[in-house]
This record gives sequence, C-alpha cells and structure tokens, in this order.
Amino acid sequence: MPVASSNRRAVRVRVVAAWASLAAAALAGAQTPTTSAPVSSVENTPWTITAFIGPGFGADLNNSPLNLGVAASYNLGSNLSIEGEFAYTRGAQQGILLDLDTGVTSLAANAVYHFDNGVRRWVPYATIGIGMLRGSTNLDDLAAAGITPAQLQLLGFNSDGTDTSLGLNLGGGVKTRLNERVAFRGDLRYFSGRDLAPSFWRAYVGLGFGIGR
Repeated sequence: MPVASSNRRAVRVRVVAAWASLAAAALAGAQTPTTSAPVSSVENTPWTITAFIGPGFGADLNNSPLNLGVAASYNLGSNLSIEGEFAYTRGAQQGILLDLDTGVTSLAANAVYHFDNGVRRWVPYATIGIGMLRGSTNLDDLAAAGITPAQLQLLGFNSDGTDTSLGLNLGGGVKTRLNERVAFRGDLRYFSGRDLAPSFWRAYVGLGFGIGR
C-alpha cells in the first residue's frame, strides 16, 4: 500500500506539472505583443495625394466660387497625418459697396487626425492648419469702377491689386476606401483671412491616391 500510494502521488505530481507547463506556455503566448501595428482602414500607405474640387461660400464671399486643389499627406500612423495643400479659387466676389471679382490662392500646412479604430468603413477626421492666403483683383475692373490704385492702398490693398495674409483653417470631414489604393474624401473647413484675401468656408470632394509600400 505505501508503494502504490507513493506511485499515485508521483503520477499526480507529474500531471499537475504538465498542466502547469501548458498553462504557462498559453499565458506567455497570450501576452506576446503583436509584431505589427493595426493598419488604418483609410490610410494604408506612407503617402497620399488627393485631388479635390468644391465651392467656397459664406463669411466675406458674396458668391460661391469653385475651388480646385491638390494635397499631399504623409501618414505618421493609423490616426495622424501631416498635409500640405495648394488650392485656387477664381471669380470670388466680395465687398460691401462694390463687388470685387478676385482670385484667391491658398497654401497651407495641416495636421489631420483620423478617429480610426482600423475597422470603420467611414472614418471621420479633424484638421487644423496654417498657411498663406493671397487675393488678387483686376486693376482694369477697379479703374472702370472709378477706384484708383491710391484709393486701393487706402483700403489696405497693394497698388498692384493683391493682398497676402496669414491664413488659419479649421475643419473636418470623412474618408472611405474605394480599393487598396484609392479613397474618397469629403471635407469642410473655415479659412480665416483679411481684406482682399477673404475669410470663407470651403467644402470639397476628392480622391486620394496611396503611394508607396
């Protein structure tokens, strides 16, 4: 009996040890970190080039001129991108006593934060940026309206009919992937300018093309 009891205890010890080894291995496997970070559901390449089109409206504008532009963004991860954009608006009308027909050029550097968990089909984002707003008007049109270059300067414009100011922008939008390399984007933001480089809202739709990797 003592020998049999000793053998049973030895068997139980070996079984418990085996289960303990399996449990430790399973726990270690569960705690091992993944080797790759989650992939963004909309920005899965290092670079994205976006071509966009849409109207400007509100604030200092008396009409809704068409904006055309392009943006290039570098994706720092699944949530944050830095972006540079260039846009041009022709035929923007502004003014109180007189409608000035102006062209507006914007050049901005933006930070874009995606509210992305890696699985959303439509990913919302917020953006903030700073850059340059440049407005220009036709001096012949001003002359026809009876405004001289000297009077233009009194209004705060340059004698050549241009004005450049620091422009801040703030807004957001949504993105969704159409295929592995192309994404759709809808964007709305506010630009803060002054004088001939006006403040305005801008809405656009665009297509982003992934580059790299």
